[in-house]
Amino acid sequence: MKKEIAPKRPGPHASDSSLLFFTPSYRNDIDRLVLLRRSMRKFYRGSAQHVVAVPESDLALFRTALRDDDCTLVSQQSLVDRRFFPTALYSLVDRYAPGQAWRFAKHAGKGGWIIQQIAKLNAKSLQERGPILVLDSDLFFFRSFDDADLLADRGRVLVRITPTTESGRHRKHIAGARKLLRLPEGSTEHHYMSCPAILQAEWLHELGRHLEQLHDKPWQDVLLAEETMSEYSIYGVFVEETLKPSDLVIHERSFNHMLWDTHSYARFFADPQSVLTEDPSKVCVVVQSALKVPADEYTQALEKILGHP
Repeated sequence: MKKEIAPKRPGPHASDSSLLFFTPSYRNDIDRLVLLRRSMRKFYRGSAQHVVAVPESDLALFRTALRDDDCTLVSQQSLVDRRFFPTALYSLVDRYAPGQAWRFAKHAGKGGWIIQQIAKLNAKSLQERGPILVLDSDLFFFRSFDDADLLADRGRVLVRITPTTESGRHRKHIAGARKLLRLPEGSTEHHYMSCPAILQAEWLHELGRHLEQLHDKPWQDVLLAEETMSEYSIYGVFVEETLKPSDLVIHERSFNHMLWDTHSYARFFADPQSVLTEDPSKVCVVVQSALKVPADEYTQALEKILGHP
């Protein structure tokens, strides 16, 4: 039977500093998550636990699909305040009279993407110390790797990317993070988006405490009031500009081949090996779910990489 755990309450004597993989997901991404787990079973050479957080209503589905002893399920409701989720009334109206759902907007909660962001920031409740590697469902590994391929100096790493051209959305998120953290304006030429993303549990604890001190209310209440946000921007700006840890290691390259448009997708699956050998530092591929390509469309192409049906 699939294991389920409740988040641990951080305690003053907690000393867990091992690596933890963490993935927020939901039923529409279950096929992608199965591919991710297949690739990890084949290529991962470490012993880290993988925790997958899904909505309560999806637990039974994931329990059946993930026949995997190295993967543990938790509910997103155990990590995220209930006010982020739609109420039973709103869900009922949205299901049977969707045209009238707008009348109950104040009961709609936040979108699933926002809920997943809060779950990532609260992954600290699963582990007191140590690195947490966030793996999105649309990621899969393509070569052997271990913890050392992703971490340095016991994992105290912050991934910061400075692209040749920066998007307006990323600029807005960096500026918004500084405003939330009450910092002066600064450069928006970089971002902290990465797959996998690396979050340090103890720095997440510091971030939560800092937000509560600044705004005089629980940190999830602070973020509930935000219209738009980026968890990685808030975390990255806080670590680099507020916390400023002496042992911070900045990693300036991504770990993945990003298939973000139809051209990059077609190029990769036309000749995967030529792309995979371009940069030996990369360990995974991301087929962005925004492309809306069903996982079963590219599963067959992945069999050559995974090496088994």
